[in-house]
Amino acid sequence: MSQSIFSSTFNSSSPYRDAITEVLQLLEDAEIITPENQPQAITIAQEYLEDNSDFINIIWSADDF
Repeated sequence: MSQSIFSSTFNSSSPYRDAITEVLQLLEDAEIITPENQPQAITIAQEYLEDNSDFINIIWSADDF
């Protein structure tokens, strides 16, 4: 199996990152993801990972104290 762009594309703390990367690699190996639709597949995966990240952002306001 050749090295795929997917293995280095996603910088996310989502617990789903590795699984999504593996699925995208399998779809690419099966030629379902092609050079023509690869950017769209990456965008969809990145949006999913953003929405399902395990990072929690807490913003404190001076009024909270």
